[in-house]
Amino acid sequence: MMEIPVRRAFLREIIYQSDYALLAWDQFRNPLGQQPPVPGVMLWYHIQQFLVSAAIVAKILWAPYPKGDKGFRERCLDRAKELRDALEVEENSPLANMELRNHLEHFDERIQKWADESGSLNIFDLNLAWGEGITGFSPFVSGGHPTEGWRNLQGPPPVATLFGASYRLQPVAAELAGIRLKAMARMDTDMAQEVREMHQRQAQQSVSSSPSQPNPVTGGAGSQNP
Repeated sequence: MMEIPVRRAFLREIIYQSDYALLAWDQFRNPLGQQPPVPGVMLWYHIQQFLVSAAIVAKILWAPYPKGDKGFRERCLDRAKELRDALEVEENSPLANMELRNHLEHFDERIQKWADESGSLNIFDLNLAWGEGITGFSPFVSGGHPTEGWRNLQGPPPVATLFGASYRLQPVAAELAGIRLKAMARMDTDMAQEVREMHQRQAQQSVSSSPSQPNPVTGGAGSQNP
């Protein structure tokens, strides 16, 4: 089990990254109400910031690719499991799917795969299909080959489509908001426990360091009978 200061460091980072992600999420949602919507570059700027911070939280909670010696890897995996249990994060959490984050983090590899497999070398990127009654992208906008549809967004609710796969963003935001609240509550619990333990140590030190009281019958350990 992690020591409280170690757990607090991980919880602290979870809270910070959740704050960053949710701030980007709010900034992403607001422009969608504008007519016409802001350009796709700005939308994906906020989406990418949202997903990067969400991915950091996911790495803390799952430690998907720990590097180092066997002992270090085991500590990473144990830490991740302990934090998921403490924050009541389910194994099927929306955060557990890191495929979308992998697309963005390894975009260079996706471009190379497009160059190798597309054939036509068409690119369908930064498209927005937004509004009531819109069910998705046409085959043309989605790309004829899965590697040709790069970053596209449809909704509401917002669904990101990257390289032939679609991802719902709202459940990720809701999960982060819940995890953040639980992390804050757990930090408060740990702090209260630390205060109790500190008071207990102070009380024990006070007892052990207090001078001996004289015996009321003998007058003290050094007294002599007359």
